[in-house]
Amino acid sequence: QYACVIWANRAACDMLGRNLGDLRDIPLSHFVPTHPPAALLEDLDKTRTGHPVQRKMLLQFPDGSTLDVEATFSFVQIEDQSYFGCCMRDCLKENQLLEELQSARQTALHALNTRSIFLGNMSHELRTPLNSIIGFSQLMETDSNLKEDQRENLNIINQSGEHLLSLINNILELSRLGGGQVSLREKDFDLHLLLDNIVNAFRQRTRSGNPSLLLDRPADLPRFVLGDAQKIQQILHFLLENALRRTQETNPGSVILRVSSHWESGDFAGAEWKIADCKIAGSLPVSETQLIIQAEIIDNGQPIPPDLLPYLFDAFSLENPAKINLLVNSLELTISQEFSRLMGGDLSVSNSPEGGCSVKFWVRGRLAESEIPAIGAEKTGPDTAFTARPVRRLLLADDQP
Repeated sequence: QYACVIWANRAACDMLGRNLGDLRDIPLSHFVPTHPPAALLEDLDKTRTGHPVQRKMLLQFPDGSTLDVEATFSFVQIEDQSYFGCCMRDCLKENQLLEELQSARQTALHALNTRSIFLGNMSHELRTPLNSIIGFSQLMETDSNLKEDQRENLNIINQSGEHLLSLINNILELSRLGGGQVSLREKDFDLHLLLDNIVNAFRQRTRSGNPSLLLDRPADLPRFVLGDAQKIQQILHFLLENALRRTQETNPGSVILRVSSHWESGDFAGAEWKIADCKIAGSLPVSETQLIIQAEIIDNGQPIPPDLLPYLFDAFSLENPAKINLLVNSLELTISQEFSRLMGGDLSVSNSPEGGCSVKFWVRGRLAESEIPAIGAEKTGPDTAFTARPVRRLLLADDQP
C-alpha cells in the first residue's frame, strides 16, 4: 500500500547517505517528494503487466539537496510473494554532457555558417574578375591576325581560368553540402536523353578517338524517371572527366560508362555494392517497389595505389595531395559521393582486376508518372506562335569592376 523499502544495495545506501537498517520500512515516496504518492503507486501497478516503467524524478537527500535521476520500476514474482524493484540512475553527468553537446553544436553551427558566408562572398569576389579574364581571352581568340604562339598563350590563359573557376565552384559546393544547404530538386526527366547528351559532349572533346568512350545501356533501362537530373548529370560529368583524364596517356585508352537499374522492396543494404542482388518482388507491383539506378565508370588508365585509396574522399587531406590529384580530383569525388548519398545512394572507388580504375555509384528514384515530350517535338497552340518570333539576344553587364 505504501511501497516501503525492504532492501537496498550498497550503491543505493551510499547515494541516499543511509545504511540498510535506516532505509527499511520507509515509503519510497519519502525520497521523491515532488512525485505524488498516488502517481508513484500507479507507476508501480503498471509493472504488473511485465513491462518496466521509466520516470525522470528528483531524488531528495537528508540534508535537503536534490539530484536528477531516472528511475526504472519493475515487477518481480518470487514463489507466492510479489515485489517491486526500483533502479535509479544518476542523470547529473548526463545532463551536463547534454548541455556541453548542445553548446558545442551551437558553436559548430555558428562556425559553419560563418564559413559558408565567407566562402560565398569570396567566391563572388573571385569569380567576377575571373569571368572577365576568361571572357576577354575567348574574345581575343577570335582575332584572325593572331600568331600561333599568341593563340597558344591565350589557350593556356583560358584553360587555367576555367580550371580555377571550376575549383572555386567545387569548394563553394562542398561548403554548401557541409552546411546542409543543398536540397534535391526532383522532377520527371528522360534518363536515356541525359546519358546520350553527356556521352556525346565528351566524345566531342575526344575526336581523335583516344581515349574511346563507350556507353553500355541495357534495353530495359527505364527511360522516364523521377529524380534530380541535374545532380545525376553533375556526378557523371565529374566521374567521366576524371576517367578520361587518367586515360589520356594510355594507348589505346578506354572508358566505359555502364548504366543499369533494379527494383527492390523493403530494406536495402546500400553500404556495400550489393545492388546486383536486387530483384523484382513477384508479389508486389512495380509501383510499390523502389527503383535503383546504378552506374559504373571503368577505365584502363593508371590504377590508384592501395595506400592512397583511404584518402580519396578527404577533399582537404594533406596526405600526398599532389599524387592523389594526379589520379583523381578529390574535391569532385567528394561532391559526387555526397550527391549520391543525398539521393539515397552511395559511391565507391576500386581498382579493376584487369588494370585501371572502377567508380560505382547508385541513387534511388521512381518511375515518372507520364512520358516527357522529346526536345524538338511538334508543338501546337500558343507555343508554336511564340517560336516563330525573331531571336533576341540579351547582354548582361556588371557595374562593378
